[in-house]
Amino acid sequence: MKRRLIFIFVYIVFVCGLVTLAATAYWQIRSSPATSGRTDEESIWLYYYGELKQSGDYDAESSLDDESFDVLLLGASVLEQVANELETRLHERLGGNVRVFNLARSAHTSRDSFLKYKQLTSQQFDVVVMYHGINDTRMNCCPQSEFKDDYTHCYWYRGMKRRVAAGRLSLAGLIQDDMQSLIPLGEPEPESLDLGRTIKTGPAFRANLEGVVHGAKDSAQPVLMMTFAYHVPGNYSRTQFEAGRLDYGPGKHQLPIELWGRPDNVARTIDVHNGIVDELASKNDHVVLVDQHSLMPKDGEHFSDPCHLTEAGVTRFVENMLPAIVDRWESAMQSRQ
Repeated sequence: MKRRLIFIFVYIVFVCGLVTLAATAYWQIRSSPATSGRTDEESIWLYYYGELKQSGDYDAESSLDDESFDVLLLGASVLEQVANELETRLHERLGGNVRVFNLARSAHTSRDSFLKYKQLTSQQFDVVVMYHGINDTRMNCCPQSEFKDDYTHCYWYRGMKRRVAAGRLSLAGLIQDDMQSLIPLGEPEPESLDLGRTIKTGPAFRANLEGVVHGAKDSAQPVLMMTFAYHVPGNYSRTQFEAGRLDYGPGKHQLPIELWGRPDNVARTIDVHNGIVDELASKNDHVVLVDQHSLMPKDGEHFSDPCHLTEAGVTRFVENMLPAIVDRWESAMQSRQ
């Protein structure tokens, strides 16, 4: 009798969870300002990438014009972290006609930036800034036989691909996506960490960045690419990290490297990705490279965890970027005279 009551209790909790999930998804779709009054295709992209509203392509009030110097940011949490200071410093250096369109979002990979950039074909930015390297490493935490170059072995990308193919959002489809036995966009499952030893993301990472680089060239948009800066002390362990005994300073983000994979695997993969960034910059005349990994000091004054930054780190990171953006601004001003 006791076991039966426990079963009934667990079942009720499970059903309540499904009802809550269904209700939440339903109202997100039905009432979200991101999807109301849009075409089905726009609704799908805005459901996954609500930040596209800030690009000007999905919001007439933000439409771009030749009177402003417009900077597009494509990346993840680190670029998101530095966006405000970058915009402030650009206004100080260049005046009030600068606009920063921050499409960088936490946990996003190079695949997300490529997909977002494809939605901006009608826009003209004065410079496109890209910064990726660590989040893609999570995609390696799966068996080789399951890895997909479009990252659809991860439920986030599989669900997106299905919704785009279907041409509409549906409650049943979103619930089905959440119940797929695929790897997450966030922290890998503990049992999959060792699978990240095999670096599978190189070709996919290259293709995603090339998609932006080639698209920008077709529309005469300069690209600022940056190698990914990271700091893993030689005595790193998760125990030491959580005890606060490592060379990391205070910051908004303080995350262990295991959120991306085993320390050695993550470092080796970022190095591969950085090599690709360097190669693409060297082969494309409209791409400028800022080697953040070499320029950022590897210490707790600048890093609050393996990749996120302290206040001093944010300042140094932005200072590394500024000369390249200012040079582009001067070129843009000359061409408008």
